[in-house]
Amino acid sequence: MGVVADLLLVLLTVVGVLVLLVLVMPITLRARGVAEGTDVALEVRGSWAFGALSVRWRMSDGAALHLFGLRVHRIRPDSPEERAEKRRKRAEKKARKAERARLKKKKKKRGPGWTWRHRRTLWRAVLRVVRTLHIDGRVAGVVGMADPDHTAWLGVALDELAARLPDGALAVEVDYMDEVLAVGGHLQSRVWPIEVLVVLTAVRFGGEMRRALRAA
Repeated sequence: MGVVADLLLVLLTVVGVLVLLVLVMPITLRARGVAEGTDVALEVRGSWAFGALSVRWRMSDGAALHLFGLRVHRIRPDSPEERAEKRRKRAEKKARKAERARLKKKKKKRGPGWTWRHRRTLWRAVLRVVRTLHIDGRVAGVVGMADPDHTAWLGVALDELAARLPDGALAVEVDYMDEVLAVGGHLQSRVWPIEVLVVLTAVRFGGEMRRALRAA
């Protein structure tokens, strides 16, 4: 029994150390891209523990996994046929899920009405979580949609978002006359998992959110 207890203790210690490392080590994300009409170029890089483990993804080349700077695995992009098959499977899965949700009756349902009534609470919760992402960078360009009403809503959303970001971070103009997409920029985020966990816990179990959930 003593040997088994010692093995369990060692196992629990190793698991605890790994969990602690995951929580206290930062995750850094960098994204750079350009969109001109239907032409899109995007590159995303993510790293953990100051680069000990990193992933780089490009639309044209797929993804590559690096360990201490050495590439250990590569995932090539899917062919058009494979992408079409994955889209078909996702559509089927979504349809099955929607059918189950329709057949399943819930005692409490948080629909659009609940979301609208508690929109300020939800918005404040989203902002608190977004602040933990420590986003920096700049996105600039011009966008326009074929439907003027949709363009107007897009303009309102961009203005609302720009007001809550650092000055100059979002410099996307809205073209109310033509349908256009010409946007480019870069973003960087450094996330500390333990900070995100603490904030999510505070938001979920805070008095304001608890009252909103009980009102569902």
